[in-house]
Amino acid sequence: NSQIDDGEVIDFRCPTTAMYVNANTMSWEFIEIVTRDAWTIEEVGHFFRRYISILQNMLAEDGFILSLGSPEVRLPGNCFDLGPQNIVQGIDGKHVAIDTEWALRDEVELGHLLFRSLLLMMNSVTRFGQNSTGKLFSRIEFVKSVFASIGFVGPLRLLDCARSRRLRLPGI
Repeated sequence: NSQIDDGEVIDFRCPTTAMYVNANTMSWEFIEIVTRDAWTIEEVGHFFRRYISILQNMLAEDGFILSLGSPEVRLPGNCFDLGPQNIVQGIDGKHVAIDTEWALRDEVELGHLLFRSLLLMMNSVTRFGQNSTGKLFSRIEFVKSVFASIGFVGPLRLLDCARSRRLRLPGI
């Protein structure tokens, strides 16, 4: 397991070998939702609630029993790269992490992980379908609406978003 020190915040750990899992990533489900016409924010919220549940189960398997009911919940730093784009469901139905080379040296807030995951997945979509209300969302409106749909109500402060963006990888 080689490790490159990227300063005081984040580490890159490239395994010498990695297990191959022939499956679609969870992020593919997000893409399928938002690229078809008549999608709803509630569907996106359901996707993220399911992702949070899967994340909670994966953490429990590693001995971390956490209630993920708030965006302020702090997760181990190795969860930084554990977004839907890096989770697949195996043939046995069990969810498996893939491509999780990046890890924070400190903990990561659930809200940050959700915010980062949402931005990464939004960036992978070339065309959003027409949503059921016909509303055109700005990026921040979409993020706020998704957070509200999963019950993370209250202000999604732009300062928090800016703080999350400072902890980003190059090119993201």
